[in-house]
Amino acid sequence: MSTDTIAFVRRLLIVLLDFVPILWPFLVLILGYCLFIIARKYWRRHRLSRMGLSEVDLLTGKDFETYLATRFRALGYKVEQTKLVGDYGADLVLTREGYRTVVQAKRYNKNVGIKAVQEVLGAKAKYKAQNAIVVTNSGYTREAVELAQSAGVELWGRERLISELLRTPGAPAESASTPQQSGVAVCSICGCAVSQKVRDYCEEHRDRFGGNVYCFEHQKAIRKPKVESS
Repeated sequence: MSTDTIAFVRRLLIVLLDFVPILWPFLVLILGYCLFIIARKYWRRHRLSRMGLSEVDLLTGKDFETYLATRFRALGYKVEQTKLVGDYGADLVLTREGYRTVVQAKRYNKNVGIKAVQEVLGAKAKYKAQNAIVVTNSGYTREAVELAQSAGVELWGRERLISELLRTPGAPAESASTPQQSGVAVCSICGCAVSQKVRDYCEEHRDRFGGNVYCFEHQKAIRKPKVESS
């Protein structure tokens, strides 16, 4: 290295050192802001993981996605949250043991319609997934249930959400009890309470109802599996 180069480097260092007293408050501010963003992210995840279903009902759509991501991670999945626009119908992409599942999250105050099922089917093809799930804190319309059954899409209604997600490690005590444990079951479509007799009937016919519970009215929408003649 030439003498001129060494002299230049020395002068540059002297100039930078002269600016340190001026710049360090800004550097500290930037570092503090970065630490705040990181801390807020993890605090938000922790807060969501402790929520009961009554609090989940008040979440925004995006927060509901984050809530589900937190719960699926607790179940052992690697979770990717897709971008807000252009997600091809999937809000979450789950991976575990090489098995990929696309999830569409619907935080609704009404029943989820057929469009959600159609969109998650498109996402299943786009992300080359083996499974597709629509998750809601509410229920589903008859058309959505019929399409999901014929296309092999899992529908997680309010009852399934409780039983599958709110019992994960770290769930609050009020959320850990499922409808079955508390003695109350609800229809996976309309969310209305059903009797023990109706619940038992659905359990006895899991091949027809897929393990979900439906009120008497919405049982009519679930077609009986075809029995192939020999």
